[in-house]
Amino acid sequence: MTKKDIVLGVVSGAAIALLAGPIAHNLGFPFSLSFQAALMAALALLTPAGIAVAAWLARRWAVILQVAKFGVVGVLNTLIDAGTLNLLSAWSGIYGGTLIILFNSVSFSVAVVNSYFWNKYWTFGSRDTQYGREFVQFIIVSAIGLGLNTGLVYILTTFVAPPGGFTPQVWENVAKAIAIPLTFAWNFAGYKFVVFRQ
Repeated sequence: MTKKDIVLGVVSGAAIALLAGPIAHNLGFPFSLSFQAALMAALALLTPAGIAVAAWLARRWAVILQVAKFGVVGVLNTLIDAGTLNLLSAWSGIYGGTLIILFNSVSFSVAVVNSYFWNKYWTFGSRDTQYGREFVQFIIVSAIGLGLNTGLVYILTTFVAPPGGFTPQVWENVAKAIAIPLTFAWNFAGYKFVVFRQ
């Protein structure tokens, strides 16, 4: 584990806690500033601690550290993605239909740009200087992930009624949560074996 891992673990942990607030607010959950500050402090400590455990385990299974870093970056990107989607939906009052495709595409794209830099320089530590080729491959892998993610969110929010009394806001986030594991698996494999070639 490097100093860079510690610093980026602290930064990402604090950012994750910061981004959780607006999403919780849009979903109607009480999320006070004091709770958010406590969550930021906790995640700023726990995230690098988790990375340290992964680094220890990586002595035996090297891929563990990459998966852990990818997971942290993935949580950060998920909150950027979901936060942007929640913001657009809250501003417009739209939680389904064809405009959700645009909203989800915008939110996913913002997260993808963030994802490129975190994954290139931290998760996979790529030293490739052919940024154009690498970024194009990253965009292609991410675009397929976007199609999987947006397609599932669109189908669930447009053709499946919110079950069990869920509000449209909650159902939109449930649909997003269902789409995340599929996109996570696709993106990790694509970034590792195609984009950053490890």
